[in-house]
Amino acid sequence: MNINATLIGQVFFFILLLIPLFGFICYKLGKKKTTNPKMVGFIGAALSLFPPLNFVFLAVLVLKNDLPLELSDT
Repeated sequence: MNINATLIGQVFFFILLLIPLFGFICYKLGKKKTTNPKMVGFIGAALSLFPPLNFVFLAVLVLKNDLPLELSDT
C-alpha cells in the first residue's frame, strides 16, 4: 500500500489550519456586520475547503456595512 505524504499534508493543512482560521475570522467579522455571527462563522469554515469561494465570501463580508450601534438610554 502506497501512501502519498503530500496528500496527507494537504489534508492536515486544511483541517488543522484553514478551517479554524477562516471560521474565526468570519465569526469576528460577523459579530460586527450581521445578526447571526455563528452561521457566518460556520459558512466561512465550510467554504475554506474551496479557497476561491472563501476569499469571495470574506470580501463580501468585509465590504458589508456595519450594524448600527444601539443607543442606550443610560
